[in-house]
Amino acid sequence: MYKTIATVALAALLTACGSSDFEVPSSPPVVTPPPAPTKLSFSQFVKDQVNNTTDTRTPVDINQLDFEFDAEDDPQAFDSLFGDGT
Repeated sequence: MYKTIATVALAALLTACGSSDFEVPSSPPVVTPPPAPTKLSFSQFVKDQVNNTTDTRTPVDINQLDFEFDAEDDPQAFDSLFGDGT
């Protein structure tokens, strides 16, 4: 009998503690926007990669790069890399 009363009393106390209305207001998390990507000249990037002929070069991660395709304005943009084609 005492175990039953003790169990019911303990359950009532725990329920009362769990349902208190006192809550510390939390401030919303501060979200900083990612930096604006800078445009990278595709023509210059390609020229730099072709001219880099070292044996110890490593691959370039281009997933996060934002290219500006300026070669459309200059049809001969890569002629200096590959000669005159003859």
